[in-house]
Amino acid sequence: MIIGSVLGYFSLCLMIMVLGVEGLRFLEGGHTGLLTLSDVIEFIQYENIESENIKDQEYVNLSLILNFSAFYCFLIIGITLAFMFRKRF
Repeated sequence: MIIGSVLGYFSLCLMIMVLGVEGLRFLEGGHTGLLTLSDVIEFIQYENIESENIKDQEYVNLSLILNFSAFYCFLIIGITLAFMFRKRF
Protein backbone atom coordinates (compact mmCIF):
# COMPACT_ATOMS: atom_id res chain seq x y z
CA MET A 1 0.00 0.00 0.00
CA ILE A 2 2.83 2.38 0.80
CA ILE A 3 4.54 1.49 -2.48
CA GLY A 4 1.50 2.55 -4.50
CA SER A 5 1.23 5.90 -2.78
CA VAL A 6 4.98 6.54 -3.12
CA LEU A 7 4.77 5.73 -6.83
CA GLY A 8 1.78 8.06 -7.13
CA TYR A 9 3.57 10.95 -5.45
CA PHE A 10 6.72 10.26 -7.46
CA SER A 11 4.65 10.40 -10.65
CA LEU A 12 3.15 13.71 -9.55
CA CYS A 13 6.67 15.05 -8.94
CA LEU A 14 7.65 13.95 -12.45
CA MET A 15 4.56 15.72 -13.78
CA ILE A 16 5.61 18.96 -12.09
CA MET A 17 9.13 18.61 -13.49
CA VAL A 18 7.80 18.05 -17.02
CA LEU A 19 5.54 21.09 -16.59
CA GLY A 20 8.60 23.17 -15.69
CA VAL A 21 10.48 21.90 -18.73
CA GLU A 22 7.48 22.73 -20.91
CA GLY A 23 7.42 26.25 -19.49
CA LEU A 24 11.13 26.76 -20.13
CA ARG A 25 10.82 25.43 -23.68
CA PHE A 26 7.97 27.85 -24.31
CA LEU A 27 9.85 30.84 -22.87
CA GLU A 28 13.14 30.13 -24.59
CA GLY A 29 12.19 28.98 -28.03
CA GLY A 30 8.47 29.14 -28.47
CA HIS A 31 8.09 25.38 -29.01
CA THR A 32 4.46 24.51 -29.44
CA GLY A 33 4.65 20.71 -29.23
CA LEU A 34 4.43 18.91 -25.92
CA LEU A 35 7.13 16.53 -24.71
CA THR A 36 6.30 12.89 -25.34
CA LEU A 37 7.21 9.84 -23.29
CA SER A 38 9.84 8.91 -25.87
CA ASP A 39 11.59 12.24 -25.20
CA VAL A 40 11.63 11.53 -21.46
CA ILE A 41 12.93 7.98 -21.93
CA GLU A 42 15.56 9.20 -24.37
CA PHE A 43 16.73 11.78 -21.83
CA ILE A 44 16.94 9.18 -19.05
CA GLN A 45 18.62 6.36 -20.98
CA TYR A 46 20.81 8.34 -23.40
CA GLU A 47 19.71 6.00 -26.18
CA ASN A 48 17.74 6.60 -29.33
CA ILE A 49 14.27 5.24 -28.51
CA GLU A 50 12.29 7.76 -30.50
CA SER A 51 8.92 6.47 -31.56
CA GLU A 52 9.52 7.57 -35.16
CA ASN A 53 12.38 5.04 -35.50
CA ILE A 54 10.20 2.07 -34.52
CA LYS A 55 8.95 0.54 -37.78
CA ASP A 56 8.40 -3.14 -36.95
CA GLN A 57 4.87 -4.48 -36.62
CA GLU A 58 5.50 -5.81 -33.11
CA TYR A 59 6.34 -2.32 -31.86
CA VAL A 60 3.19 -0.59 -33.10
CA ASN A 61 1.60 -0.55 -29.64
CA LEU A 62 4.83 0.68 -28.09
CA SER A 63 5.02 3.56 -30.55
CA LEU A 64 1.44 4.55 -29.70
CA ILE A 65 2.28 4.67 -26.01
CA LEU A 66 5.53 6.57 -26.60
CA ASN A 67 3.67 9.30 -28.52
CA PHE A 68 1.51 10.23 -25.48
CA SER A 69 2.17 13.55 -23.83
CA ALA A 70 4.44 13.06 -20.79
CA PHE A 71 2.61 15.71 -18.75
CA TYR A 72 -0.81 14.10 -19.08
CA CYS A 73 0.55 10.58 -18.64
CA PHE A 74 2.28 11.41 -15.34
CA LEU A 75 -0.74 13.42 -14.23
CA ILE A 76 -3.18 10.55 -14.78
CA ILE A 77 -0.90 7.93 -13.22
CA GLY A 78 -0.06 10.14 -10.24
CA ILE A 79 -3.61 11.15 -9.39
CA THR A 80 -4.92 7.62 -9.86
CA LEU A 81 -2.30 6.01 -7.62
CA ALA A 82 -2.43 8.76 -5.01
CA PHE A 83 -6.20 8.41 -4.63
CA MET A 84 -6.22 4.62 -4.78
CA PHE A 85 -3.69 4.26 -1.99
CA ARG A 86 -4.56 7.26 0.19
CA LYS A 87 -4.91 6.81 3.92
CA ARG A 88 -8.54 6.36 4.88
CA PHE A 89 -9.76 7.29 8.32
